[in-house]
Amino acid sequence: MTRRIAFVAALIGLALVMASPTAYAHALLRSSDPPDGAQLAKSPSSVVLAFTEDPDTSLSIVHVVDQNGNNVEKGKARAVPGKADELVVDVGSLPNGVYTVNWRTVSRVDGHVTAGAFAFGVGVSPAGHKVVQPKTPSPSPLTVISRWLFYTGLFLLLGVAFAVLFVSKDLARAPPLAHIGWFLALIGLLGLVEAQRRDAGIAIGHVFSTSIGHAFLVRLIPLAVTVIGVVLARRASTRHAGFAIILTGAAATVLGHIAEGHAATGAWRAGKILLQWVHVIAAGMWIGGLAAVLVGVGSLSPEARQRAVRRFSTLAFYLIIVLAGAGMWRAFEEINSWHGLFATSYGQVVIAKAALLLGLIVLGAVNRYRNVPKSGENPRGLFRTGTGELVLATAVLVLTGILSSVAPARAVQAAARAQNVVVTGSDFGTTVKLQLTATPGTAGQNKFTLKVSDYNTGAPVQAQVSLRFGYLGPVQIGQSTLQLQAKGSGTYTATGTNLSLGGVWTVTAVIQRGTASVEVPLTVPTKVTQQVSVNAVAGQPTVYIVGLPQGRSVQFYIDPGKTGQNEVHATYFDAKGNGLTGLSDYFVLETPPGGQPQGLTFRQLAEGHIVSDANLSPGTYRFDVWAKTKTGELLWTYFEQMIGK
Repeated sequence: MTRRIAFVAALIGLALVMASPTAYAHALLRSSDPPDGAQLAKSPSSVVLAFTEDPDTSLSIVHVVDQNGNNVEKGKARAVPGKADELVVDVGSLPNGVYTVNWRTVSRVDGHVTAGAFAFGVGVSPAGHKVVQPKTPSPSPLTVISRWLFYTGLFLLLGVAFAVLFVSKDLARAPPLAHIGWFLALIGLLGLVEAQRRDAGIAIGHVFSTSIGHAFLVRLIPLAVTVIGVVLARRASTRHAGFAIILTGAAATVLGHIAEGHAATGAWRAGKILLQWVHVIAAGMWIGGLAAVLVGVGSLSPEARQRAVRRFSTLAFYLIIVLAGAGMWRAFEEINSWHGLFATSYGQVVIAKAALLLGLIVLGAVNRYRNVPKSGENPRGLFRTGTGELVLATAVLVLTGILSSVAPARAVQAAARAQNVVVTGSDFGTTVKLQLTATPGTAGQNKFTLKVSDYNTGAPVQAQVSLRFGYLGPVQIGQSTLQLQAKGSGTYTATGTNLSLGGVWTVTAVIQRGTASVEVPLTVPTKVTQQVSVNAVAGQPTVYIVGLPQGRSVQFYIDPGKTGQNEVHATYFDAKGNGLTGLSDYFVLETPPGGQPQGLTFRQLAEGHIVSDANLSPGTYRFDVWAKTKTGELLWTYFEQMIGK
């Protein structure tokens, strides 16, 4: 019997070991003001960051760093009034230059630590400026072990109380799984709060003044009440009341844990908490109850054993239905799109979990109709198949643990939206307005979302919509067309690889609706991650040095960089810092603010050094430059700069 207890505990523990977290980045940056990559004409007075979950203001840090590594923010980050998911930090008046915003937050929801960085420019472009992303702390061994212990303990408490109260009171004579469960849950909870304290860098004396300390108390109080039931369950006269208290206390602990987790974010908070609570309670009663039955029925008489096994089999079937139903609804809430289901880690884990649940239901049905009828006289088949069920159940628990540590698809997609390319336009007759979003906005496959509305009223426009793509670079490729599908409310989407090369594209939206059909040309510049250093000195042209493959680089600057006639310089260097020789087939493309891209003529001043004349007006310009090496390699890069009045 002791070996059976150890084996069952090991299986549950194994499930939680294998469910070790792979990513704790839940409080992701949803948006910012200024946004990542923005080029501002003048300094902002503050920087605002919006997250996918509420950050703990007392534990969150935001630094705004200039190009020399100096912190330029004025004071600490604070919460935006009325917006618990936003932080703001004052910066005063910033001189021209590129600034990096480094942030580190502790989620008020779950205590997870996340970090990130982005850049914006004042008077200069941060395009391609290399931002070193702070590393989000990986889960420590203490975090992993504590999580295992906490969930294992809660599942044992829920399962043994359920088995005694609803399956067979004779199971109360089984070894004290409730004692073991309560001890494991307490140790796990203490270890979890200590791990969160260390990750957040909080002194022990300050824990209870933070969201981490509050979440700890919300879970500790009902768990402490549960120990009363554990004590009462040891006596025959108070055994039933004791297990009722255990079940109630463990369920309340689960509720407190969920109320301090991801289900407590966004809209419909109470409903999501309730669904997640039902989901976890059903799982605990099922898996923990299966463990209690496997451990306890061996000492029962054949008749009592068969009654207990048959009753648990029936109840487990309904628990699985509740578990699957609540889980599917919560998964839909966290995913909410086909892309989120198939293209994110969260969605892929949900698919795997659903497949395992289906297999478990099949295995349970086989067990019920083959082994349960014979469990009274010959329980070997029951123990063997029941152990197999528990193994498969632990695999489901593995994926459940992974889901709790992978950022939900809705959070990942919300954080990714700020990285898209968004362009707007209207037709010449001002009948429709368009907003085209390319996700992720780089060369290759993109998801295109086009919103079409009436120019005057803003009402959604219903039509047949397609996009026609034309490349503006030196590579000759034919036009391509992508048909968009209507999604309602004037929104049309499709996915394609039409932006096949880096550079600037003309994307013509064809809006077909009878006599009111129009074509609207849009300019779509693709993005790419570049290593850029910006040298901005008062009274001198701003110099952009962009890294190229094999250690080469190109240096850009606009002289004088003001409204009127300018010279746009591009100078190429090899890995040793010498002028790059053997270049040919230069091509320079100017994309003015709100205008049509145009190729610029150029003259070569020296080997690897070309200059183009450009008459510039106020606004942000983008310059794409191509050059071919003597080996036939085509080098493409770009930079952006704001031209003042």
